[in-house]
Amino acid sequence: MKVSKTRMICEAAIFIAMAEILSLIKLYEFPNGGSITLEMLPIILFAARYGCGWGSLAGLVYGTITYLIGNKFSIDWTTIICDYFIAFVALGFGAGLLSRRKWSVYYGTVIGGLLRFLAHYLVGALVWGKWMPDEFFGMTMTSPWFYSLLYNGSYMLPSIILCVVVFAASLIYILGNKMQSINNGKLSDELSNLYDPNATNTSTVNKDGYPNNYIAGFEALYKRNPDIAGWIKIPDTKLDYAVMQAEDNDKYHRTD
Repeated sequence: MKVSKTRMICEAAIFIAMAEILSLIKLYEFPNGGSITLEMLPIILFAARYGCGWGSLAGLVYGTITYLIGNKFSIDWTTIICDYFIAFVALGFGAGLLSRRKWSVYYGTVIGGLLRFLAHYLVGALVWGKWMPDEFFGMTMTSPWFYSLLYNGSYMLPSIILCVVVFAASLIYILGNKMQSINNGKLSDELSNLYDPNATNTSTVNKDGYPNNYIAGFEALYKRNPDIAGWIKIPDTKLDYAVMQAEDNDKYHRTD
């Protein structure tokens, strides 16, 4: 299905705004920049939908906004370009390489996350390495390349894993709802077979276990569930369901 540019731009704005909000929810923030967050998730999802071109553009806009309104962890123009512009362009580009394919968000998370990490890693070793501490995580630092690997990997790897976990949890939730919908359809068909629309209203005052003046066509349904109150069907539509009534309005609010 062809999607208009207007729609893609609107979606990009929404996903970028979501990324900015998620960037504020930090599980951990390192002193010289870099946080464990879910900020990458909306950019990855957008890129997986529309490809690496649009994903790169969304990453560029997000990186620019993040630098302008964020904490601005930078020491010169190279760190600004690499840590904000190139890093998130790389994220959007990598996330969109396998767009519109099965499992694209998972491939996009790994590829985009690794490309973003590479941008942080290079500038970390070549520029930030000049301010490398003597110790980091209890280890003596002698190489800026190892320091950059350890520093940037310590927030990028958890962030990548966190995104994969959220996508996986979302998939499980969607599949669960799909299975529930299938089961509901089977149950509806089963109940429909129990309903006899040709039966007439019959008084059953003296019949034990049934309410007064119940509809005879509901006898089999009533044996299945005494809360049956009616049946609604509209020809030429999918609306063909039993109507339930309990003693309160909450019982069937979340009951199938």
